[in-house]
Amino acid sequence: MNKPTLPEDSAERKGIPLVTGLLDYFPAALAEVAKVSVAGNEKHNPGQPLHWSRGKSNDHADCVARHLAERGGFDKEGIRHSAEGAWRYLALLQEELEAAGAPPSRASRFAVPVQPLGLAEVSKRIVEAWNTPMTPKPLPWYRRAWECVLDYVDLFRTIFR
Repeated sequence: MNKPTLPEDSAERKGIPLVTGLLDYFPAALAEVAKVSVAGNEKHNPGQPLHWSRGKSNDHADCVARHLAERGGFDKEGIRHSAEGAWRYLALLQEELEAAGAPPSRASRFAVPVQPLGLAEVSKRIVEAWNTPMTPKPLPWYRRAWECVLDYVDLFRTIFR
C-alpha cells in the first residue's frame, strides 16, 4: 500500500491546512488551474474522465518558463498563460515530491504500470546493458561511420571502467 499523502498523526495533519492555508488563500487562482486540467484532459485524453495522463508532455520546467514569459496573456484556446504555468509548476513539484517518496496523485494515470525497482535490480540492469555486446546491422554506406562510433564506444568503455 502507498504511503499516505498527509501524515497519519492528527496533530501533524492539522499543521497542513489545505483549505485555510491554500484554498482560502487562492480560490480564483486554483479555479483557473482547474480549468487548465480540464483543457489539458480534453486535448490529451478526449472523451476520457478527467485525469493526469503521465508520460504526455513532461517538459514542465521549460513550459513554466515559456508561460512565465507570456504571463498576463492568453493562449489560442483562451486559457491564461499564468494558470498554465502554475499547473506546470504544480506538476513539477508533485513529481519532485514523488521522487522523494510521496505517493502518486490520485488523478495520475501512467502509460506503463509503475513498479519500483530495488537497488540490486537497477544495478543488475546497468551491468547487463554495459556488458551487452553491440551487434549492429548498419547499411553498407554507413559501415565506416558506424565502425568509428563503435571505436569511440570502446574507448569510453575502456576509460570509464
